[in-house]
Amino acid sequence: MPLQKTHSLEGQYILLGAKAIARATGFSVRTIYRWHRKLNFPTCKMPNGQLGTTHTLIDQWLLARRLAQRNGGQHRP
Repeated sequence: MPLQKTHSLEGQYILLGAKAIARATGFSVRTIYRWHRKLNFPTCKMPNGQLGTTHTLIDQWLLARRLAQRNGGQHRP
């Protein structure tokens, strides 16, 4: 099943659903939900109840966490 993509947001596709996000990132669905609840993973609940995000938001979040860890602190927004 291909990645679920919907409307364009400034030229970016929105990944819809935890399964699509997990497939795109290589992390498990369980990890995506846990990060959404506890670590401010850049997802939001869409009107249909699914999580939604973009590749750019995920990349920025992962980079910020990596830089914070490298600088000696945990990134806890």
